[in-house]
Amino acid sequence: PQGTGSTTRVVDPAHIDIWVPFAKAAMRGEKTFVITLSHIEPATFASTLECANALLDRVALKLEPISPVPTHSLALVARVDAGNFHVWSYVGTNAAAHMAHVHHMADVWKSIEAP
Repeated sequence: PQGTGSTTRVVDPAHIDIWVPFAKAAMRGEKTFVITLSHIEPATFASTLECANALLDRVALKLEPISPVPTHSLALVARVDAGNFHVWSYVGTNAAAHMAHVHHMADVWKSIEAP
């Protein structure tokens, strides 16, 4: 928060910059780095989408919308893939949507490892 009682969310660069070398190594195929995120908007700290976009800015990438936009729950709506670096954005703006990612990580892993 920016001051007492503020709900302005700001991404802390120190919390993003530490991941840049890992993202670049994944882009080169030396590591695998997968981020999935919801569109939940916390009142007092940066969202997963804001943090992911900050990291993508540092490595000159951008989420690309999926077209047509799926309408089912836990639908993938935007993604970027560069080497072994994957950032996938899913629908959902509530806690249940946010926590659903824990339950589908095995499926995400299988889909990036598929031939």
